[in-house]
Amino acid sequence: MLACYLRYNVQMTEFKDLIAQILSFCQERDWKQFHNPKDLAISLNLEASELLELFQWKSKEEVAEYVKTNKKEIGEELADVLYWVLLMSHDLNIDLLEAFNSKMQKNAKNYPIEKSKGRSVKHTKLHELDELVEMVAKEDKPVDKEKVLASPKDRMFEVAVKLMHEKKKISASLIQRKFSIGYARAAQILDRLEAEGYIGPATGSEPRKILK
Repeated sequence: MLACYLRYNVQMTEFKDLIAQILSFCQERDWKQFHNPKDLAISLNLEASELLELFQWKSKEEVAEYVKTNKKEIGEELADVLYWVLLMSHDLNIDLLEAFNSKMQKNAKNYPIEKSKGRSVKHTKLHELDELVEMVAKEDKPVDKEKVLASPKDRMFEVAVKLMHEKKKISASLIQRKFSIGYARAAQILDRLEAEGYIGPATGSEPRKILK
């Protein structure tokens, strides 16, 4: 506990030293008058874009070589991003270390190791896939979880077909409620149902005609 406390205070001291440098730099140039949350956020975004620009149009091999030979330039762009992060956190009275630690705890909850290891899937998708696996399991058939997770769109479509037959109707709103997904994804499933001949085309406010 003492070690964590000392490390936290050392980190806070280092942050405060950096922020003090930034504030002094701005004060000497009378820049405080230009600072507001909107423009600070814009400046942060612009500096991040300049960092991104360093890697634009480069192949994987070119990026690897660029990183080896241009660490100073990359470091300067990262420092510019940090400058605006620290200044914005100061002006908005946000404890950056506390916010970071809190966010990391949230990330750990959203991305449990057993579900996210080796997979580049957003946390909302991870939970959506779990729900899909549960729905497939309720079909009273053996469930190959890895197969379901590997092709969630196909399985979601299959469950949507079953839902249509059970309810004797189908709509984007019904699909949204069933899968807890957004309208755009529900509309994609509806379009596929039409394209594969399961339902007829939309006719105003009338329900879609089930064809098979």
